[in-house]
Amino acid sequence: LDGEALADRLKREQTLSLAQALPIFIEVCSGLAHGYKKGIIHRDIKPGNIVLLKQPDSAGATVKIVDFGIAKMAEEAQRLTRMGEVWGSPIYMSPEQCMGAPVDARSDIYSLGIVMYESLTGKVPFLGRNYADTMTKQISDDPAPFAQVRPDLKIPASLEKIVMAAMAKQPENRYQSLGQ
Repeated sequence: LDGEALADRLKREQTLSLAQALPIFIEVCSGLAHGYKKGIIHRDIKPGNIVLLKQPDSAGATVKIVDFGIAKMAEEAQRLTRMGEVWGSPIYMSPEQCMGAPVDARSDIYSLGIVMYESLTGKVPFLGRNYADTMTKQISDDPAPFAQVRPDLKIPASLEKIVMAAMAKQPENRYQSLGQ
């Protein structure tokens, strides 16, 4: 792909403006929703797996979701988590993923909420001393409000509400689909 990972853009620019971020988030939601219709759960949504294309592709897309290495068909994902396997990047993992519990599309929605939080504030909401500490924070801590993390930024309350709902600790309290 001719472009750069969102992780590289964030490393260079720290945050994205609303004008930059919203089209990226919309395309990621669209791409993930397409996968869900086919029964695919990504399980490792993070800035390094979101590529920002230099030129739109033939379908007009400017964002690609990559590294489906741990993506699983929904049925297989349930079997693996029942066996206690934990997959993903702890900074972006949902609480249920951290606990080795069953995952579904709502786990990817949680991870996307973390990516959105980081893209808008320049900081991840949960970062511990090590993997286990980070996973514990994912399970038990609430994310700090945007104004507390970056009082210098003016992020609309309506967008903060969307991001926080995506990062609800209990899957049933998150958006149930990307269409929402």
